[in-house]
Amino acid sequence: MAGHVCVCSERYTGRLCEVYIPACESNPCQNNGTCIEMQSDFHCECGDRYYGTHCEYEPRSIGDTRIPAHYVTEPPYDLVQNITYYDCFSGMAKMIDVSVNGPYWMPEKFNASVLGIYPWGFEVKIWRTDREFGWSLFNVELRYEAIYETFAFRKSPCVNSRHCENYLDLGAGGRKCYCDSGFTGELCETKLNFCQLWPCYQGDCVENAIDYECKCRPGWTGRNCNISYISGQQVVSNHNWTSNTAIWTVVYNRCHSPNASTVDLSIRGQIANFVHVQLQEIRTGGFIVSLTRYSGKGIQWELIDIIVEWKAYFNTPQEYYPCTWRGQCTNTLDKHICTCIGRFTGSVCKTALPYCDSQPCKNGGTCVGTEFDFKCYCAAGFGGSRCEKSTVQGVRDIRMRRRKRGGENFVILFDECYIKKPRKVKVEFLNLGNYPDYYYTRVYHVYSNGFAVSVHRNARIPRKHSLRLKFRFTAFFDSRNYTNSPCQNGGQCSITNEHNYTCNCTSRYKGKHCQEEILRCSTRPCKNGGVCVDKVNGYKCFCAEEYGGKDCSLKILNGSYTFVRHFGLEVKTYTKLVYKTCHTELPKKITVTALGNQTLPFRYGVTDIDIRPYGFGAEVTRADRTYGNAEPTVTVYWKAFFVANTFNNNFCENGGTCHNNKSGFECSCPPGFIGNNCERVDLCQSNPCLNGGSCSNGAKSDFLCECLKGFVGRKCSIDISHIGVRNSTIVLS
Repeated sequence: MAGHVCVCSERYTGRLCEVYIPACESNPCQNNGTCIEMQSDFHCECGDRYYGTHCEYEPRSIGDTRIPAHYVTEPPYDLVQNITYYDCFSGMAKMIDVSVNGPYWMPEKFNASVLGIYPWGFEVKIWRTDREFGWSLFNVELRYEAIYETFAFRKSPCVNSRHCENYLDLGAGGRKCYCDSGFTGELCETKLNFCQLWPCYQGDCVENAIDYECKCRPGWTGRNCNISYISGQQVVSNHNWTSNTAIWTVVYNRCHSPNASTVDLSIRGQIANFVHVQLQEIRTGGFIVSLTRYSGKGIQWELIDIIVEWKAYFNTPQEYYPCTWRGQCTNTLDKHICTCIGRFTGSVCKTALPYCDSQPCKNGGTCVGTEFDFKCYCAAGFGGSRCEKSTVQGVRDIRMRRRKRGGENFVILFDECYIKKPRKVKVEFLNLGNYPDYYYTRVYHVYSNGFAVSVHRNARIPRKHSLRLKFRFTAFFDSRNYTNSPCQNGGQCSITNEHNYTCNCTSRYKGKHCQEEILRCSTRPCKNGGVCVDKVNGYKCFCAEEYGGKDCSLKILNGSYTFVRHFGLEVKTYTKLVYKTCHTELPKKITVTALGNQTLPFRYGVTDIDIRPYGFGAEVTRADRTYGNAEPTVTVYWKAFFVANTFNNNFCENGGTCHNNKSGFECSCPPGFIGNNCERVDLCQSNPCLNGGSCSNGAKSDFLCECLKGFVGRKCSIDISHIGVRNSTIVLS
């Protein structure tokens, strides 16, 4: 390894600089300071008497100032002077040493003494020890050394300040702090709450580390949200262009005065670099813009719509609305048009007409006006300065419980429910008689359904005076819809107490305020494909073609029957009709009409309908006999309404076919079944009787064989011809 030398850094030594030298090993801290080893350096913890990196400085401030010599070279040969430090210190010196140096030829001719010590400096007296020397053209130099208790004196007393100055005219404090932004106070110790000053005109104030920030509402901008703006966009299509230029106007969607100070314009989209937009003129209600497009770029302009975005700024401390007294403003490019309301007129609604010309009295009230005011005489049932309040009056009887002096409280309910609570209630007695001064009353609470009144008596009343009192009350409501019942959809309101009421709803509605409609159709009441429609008092079913009834549960069977009247003058004819199908139940109803061949239905009536399971009979009566034999035939049109689930029931079992006739019905049974309803099995179908025997079905589930001569047995299977039996026929069961 010979041939090289390592030059070590400050904290290392050794041949290879491998030995670390602790920073505190050299005792860098002076004046008994304590050294603390750090990662790459050291730190000195100094005592109270010293400060600095190595505790090398004592807590003292040294300075000098020059004083014109004539102050002390002329009578009275002494001077009291206030000396301010160059820097601001947080503490106050415990001792100050001063010395005075005169010109070089008389350095020992002056002396000084400290009279008082202050935070900003000290007061010193300087005097001349030798008064023979008369020169006054030279300055005297005062040197001082202020000694403090601790090194903390060097810290500025100003908390949040970049600069501090000492001033004599600031009193005992003697310092002036120039506070950083956002702070105030003598020592800049108080943080300013900027938002308490409401700096944001149209926005919300948010404090930050320095001062504040305004979050502006839509339509406002600026540091304090005091600049209003209107923004929008305009689409310029191909037909707006003349060659490669286009001129268009923008009219604001709301009125604003005075005119905009500036307008920002921009083109949106990929072709923005090929279109130039320029503001031409700002008018009262909008502005004029010109556009220029660059040709020869291979752009099919006829297929492109250009979107121009704009924002107009108004440098006004507040948005100025041109129409006064709540007039409605309509904007045009060159002017505002005001539509005045009430008694105001003029171009901006500033001119006031006489009060009564605007008809200020509502609800039929009569206006009596003067030059400066008016008075409304209200119609019955209304009150208020403009007759805008509706009044409800009533009379009530109450009974005092005691005759002695004192007060009692009563709760009075209204006769009807009202959707709004009255604004106030007045009460007046009607039957105080000889004791009008004994009573006074006060309404102390107004409820939705009534009010609470306190009745006071100033003295005990004689026994002959009744405890029953009668008074009239007047309740004043806001006239807007106060009479509307809280119960909706025709519900009737009943007051239960001063706070509550009950709504008695109609059959179609439910809920506290009858607000919920009962949808009868939600239960699907219409059967057999019927369509349900909710009605005020229920529902209605629109049935399919072959069904009827309220809920389409009846099957309709209809038809017609034409018969011949045998006599031209026949008045009554009884006819029977048989259904083509069989039914187990009678129809719920039958409707029948009769028409002659000249279609004059009013000349026939149908009565005495006899309903049977297989059909019906009816008597057709001719009401007009003047036509003689002109109508030999009559057609009867009928409808029979059956319960749908019994309509197609067949009397005949086991596949039998039912046939109606005028006396009933009968079943045609399929092979293998017998009986009135085909309910029995035909046991003879298989020809169980042998040897030519005849089979017949029994009363029960059995059969009988009638055997030929010479055979016996249940199925005629026994041959007895060779035995010689006399009886020709034997039937065995």
